[in-house]
This record gives sequence, C-alpha cells and structure tokens, in this order.
Amino acid sequence: MTAVRVNAVPAVVIPLLCLLLVLSYFYSQPVQAFWEQVGHLKEEGGIVASFLAGGLFGGVAPFLFSLLLGRVPKGKGFGLCLFLTLFMAWRGMEVNLLYQILAQWWGDTQSVDVVVKKVLFDQFVWSVTWSGPTTAVLFLWRDHGFSWKSVKSSMGVKGFLKERLLPVYLATWMTWLPTMPLVFSLPLAVQFPIFCLILCFFVLLITALDDEKGVSINDQELSV
Repeated sequence: MTAVRVNAVPAVVIPLLCLLLVLSYFYSQPVQAFWEQVGHLKEEGGIVASFLAGGLFGGVAPFLFSLLLGRVPKGKGFGLCLFLTLFMAWRGMEVNLLYQILAQWWGDTQSVDVVVKKVLFDQFVWSVTWSGPTTAVLFLWRDHGFSWKSVKSSMGVKGFLKERLLPVYLATWMTWLPTMPLVFSLPLAVQFPIFCLILCFFVLLITALDDEKGVSINDQELSV
C-alpha cells in the first residue's frame, strides 16, 4: 500500500528526531532556554504566530523544497503554494488550539496518564473525526483542479474511504502515534514550536523520498 511504503522511513526517523529534541530539551540548559524563548514568543504572538508558523514550516518551506527538486508542474506553482501554505497555516492554528484545550482538560503536566489521554484523543478522536477527513477532502479538491464538481464525480463514498481516507489514517498512525507521546511530554509552551520543526522535517523527508512526478506533498503525508 502506498501509504505504508511512503511513510516507512519517516515512521522510524521522525520519532527518533523527536526523541533527540526532547532529550536535548531536558538535558541541555541552553537548548531548553532557546525553546522556552521560542515558546514565549509564540504565546505573545497568539493565533497570528501559530498561523504564520504553520504556513511557513508546513507549507512554504516544503513547497520550496519540492520546487528545487522539480516536483512542481509548470504553471501551477503559485496556486499550489498558496493552497498548501493556507492549509498548513489553518491547520497550525487548529493544532495549537488543540494543545491548549487538552492542557485545560487534563493539565499541563507530563505524567504518564495525562500524556496517554492526550495522545489517545489526538490520534483517535481529533485525527479520525476531523483532521484526517478534512485533509483527505481538501487534497482531493486540489488534485481535481480545485473543482468541487469534478470531486463529486470522481469517486463514490466507498472509493473515497478506501483510496483517500484509509491511507490518511495509516500515514497518521505510522508516524505520529509514536511521536506524539514525546511532544506531549514537553511543557505546553514548547509543544507547538517543536511540532512545527518536526512537521517541516517530516514533509521535507517525504518529499526527498518520493519518486513520483508532480507535487509530492499529498494528503497521505500531511495528516497531522
């Protein structure tokens, strides 16, 4: 299955990267001070900061990398870049808000039970009911030239579930299920900044590994 093949390497590399970031945060005072300062700036910037960070790290940087690799069809660069940037900016705001809500529900603590609750909600409630379906639908819309009419006539419900939604879920659980416990083991203020860095590296890695032509950033890869 494509989702398994494409995400096999990131499913190993991304959790290891996240583990290194978490260990450096707890065992290196300069690193901790750096991320706490970044977290402070993010909190001061509020919703605008999360919007800009999501768009930059999840959208602009990966798109430019795809452009350098020649993965962007000629004449479609601006529209695709705008779509990806706005999508990831919006998703960035959602993720930042999600982390804040989870902290209000269960506290900004790093105990095992709190981390488990947050991971289960993130991966099996948020991802299953909202982020996965919206990602699949919007990228299907992109792939059909931003035409809802074309989307409606492209596949039935069964085809959408099998060819779009199921791969999104598999990609999410392969890479992010082992990664999110590490993210939630950090204080709330630095969870979103660390997430943005990991997301950027994740999409860059996917883009570099993808051997298909055209824009390689797809719905299976960007479910977060």
